[in-house]
Amino acid sequence: MRLIFRKKEAPFFSKELPQEGRNLLKNPGGGWYRIYTLLADTDIVDKELIWSLHEEDVLVFLLIDIGMYQKEKISQEGLRIIRHILSFFEEHGKEMILRFVYDREGRGMLKEPPYFDLVREHMRQIGEIVAEYASSIYTMQGIFVGNWGEMHGSKFLAKEQVKLLTETLWESCGKSIPMAVRKPAHWRMIFPEKEGEHILQVAKDPRASDRAAMRVGLYDDAILSSDDDMGTFGIKPRRESAWTDSWLPEDELRFLMGLGGHFPIGGETAKTASGVKERSFDEIIAVLRRMRISYLNCVHDASVLTKWKKIFCEQEGVWLGISLYDYVGVHLAYRFVIREAEIKKQKKKGKVRYVLCLTIENTGFSRCFEKGVLSLLLKEDRAKQSNIKACNTEIVRHIDIRNWESGQLTKITHEIQEISGEGILYLCLRRKKDNRTIYFANQGNQGNQAEIILGRFSTETSPSS
Repeated sequence: MRLIFRKKEAPFFSKELPQEGRNLLKNPGGGWYRIYTLLADTDIVDKELIWSLHEEDVLVFLLIDIGMYQKEKISQEGLRIIRHILSFFEEHGKEMILRFVYDREGRGMLKEPPYFDLVREHMRQIGEIVAEYASSIYTMQGIFVGNWGEMHGSKFLAKEQVKLLTETLWESCGKSIPMAVRKPAHWRMIFPEKEGEHILQVAKDPRASDRAAMRVGLYDDAILSSDDDMGTFGIKPRRESAWTDSWLPEDELRFLMGLGGHFPIGGETAKTASGVKERSFDEIIAVLRRMRISYLNCVHDASVLTKWKKIFCEQEGVWLGISLYDYVGVHLAYRFVIREAEIKKQKKKGKVRYVLCLTIENTGFSRCFEKGVLSLLLKEDRAKQSNIKACNTEIVRHIDIRNWESGQLTKITHEIQEISGEGILYLCLRRKKDNRTIYFANQGNQGNQAEIILGRFSTETSPSS
């Protein structure tokens, strides 16, 4: 991003950065979701289904029942219906969490196919369609089998089977859609210990997001329900367990943190088990942040979420008095706050130059999983009379915002060239793959503003009066 001065005077810059707001940002790539249960043998009616969509929801969870094909390949009509479902939600701008299931009653053993190879054949059939909508799919949960598709209560969950089913689904969907398994132990079944340990080393590199191993995440449908999240974690420490066993929660959380948060992790809360101590506001936030939660069900569990709406932040600052529910909602996935914007004078090879310095903090629980495009704009201040005109220039820079980790400050420095005049500097961020706006949290009391004002700018030594 280069803004060239045609005059040698130092530029004038007066910061007018809005304060951090508390509003929910309609950002792609994370947030609350609702479940839509659909059948692969019953076509949807667009004009009826559209009324169930919620404008504020970026994500939708599609639970698609394929149990009617327990003993046969999916028919052409069934495949057409699946394609119609995905097409409908894509056309309405939704990012999809997909889970294909044989069972919706907790009877996975009875509802799933009798043969392992038939499950794989269904994956190949469905994967070909899913690949067509890859750009609109946030993640695929599970491997079709188990009670409610949750990878328990199935005859197809031996280590070798979990690995083969995941690989079949991954390859069938074009090797680009993030997958999610039910437990960290399932992840370790897919990646043997030697390979897994190597991945843990690679994950320390911010560029690891491009690697295939970083496309397999986790979904937890019993978050905060008990010490082990209803069996998501184990009861033995890692040092006493095999690689593919479930470990103590602390060891599992450390393992997930070691993977660097390069993939979506989410799910839903569940009612707190009897005898388990209720957690405080700060304790719940700490767990969600350590798990790097990107998406949550906004409906289930209703009893838990109702409690969250009655617990309030007591910490001084912008969040004082906000409910736990609202605080969690605005911090799912990523939340970028511009903390500082200034123009500095620097000397390089004996030449004086001026650079724009930005400091951006990700206060979200997780990170953005896509690359971005950052735009710096100088616009004329129409509310001000001036003989010096801005050239209304937009300077674009591609930037890997996947590296903006949760809780960290990122500093961006731009040498300034190619702009003369006077006006207002704005910053705008968009997602590279589809040009969707990524809103900064510097909204003050406003709604979702795509362009955030940095301050007043002039190539003169002081602004015109």
